[in-house]
Amino acid sequence: MKFLEKDLEDIIYSTPRESLSERGLDISGKMYRQLRIGNYGIADLVTVQKNYIEAPWGLEHEVTITVYELKKGLVNVETFLQAVRYSHGIKSFMQQRFDLNVDVDIVLIGSSIDNYGECGFIPNIFNNIKYFTYKYNYNGITFDGLNLTMLEEGFGL
Repeated sequence: MKFLEKDLEDIIYSTPRESLSERGLDISGKMYRQLRIGNYGIADLVTVQKNYIEAPWGLEHEVTITVYELKKGLVNVETFLQAVRYSHGIKSFMQQRFDLNVDVDIVLIGSSIDNYGECGFIPNIFNNIKYFTYKYNYNGITFDGLNLTMLEEGFGL
């Protein structure tokens, strides 16, 4: 059986959050699948979470939006740029429609990360990027979050 990017998307979208967390991927908020973002394209998965924070004048809400870009294979700089395009579209929409400035987090998920291209330098510049690799076998799917140190080791830094 051939594992497709759509299968990865199906698994993440359909699996209960608790089970995903047990397998290494924590997701919060309302999830949207194949979300059309105007002329910017269609994002694989997007989550929106409203958090309430206490301010001196009462409760305020803060919105956390996360774009998940999934790849069956290698995550590279093109994957990152695709997610940036969606993030820009979401930020523009939220500003124009609701006069709301939001930060958009990016999660890139693939079977491997391009350690030899520009991809490994991205976390040095942007702190709202997370990388995950997945493994899919007879035990199901598991996710492994990668940190900057792991990527730097791939560059021999």
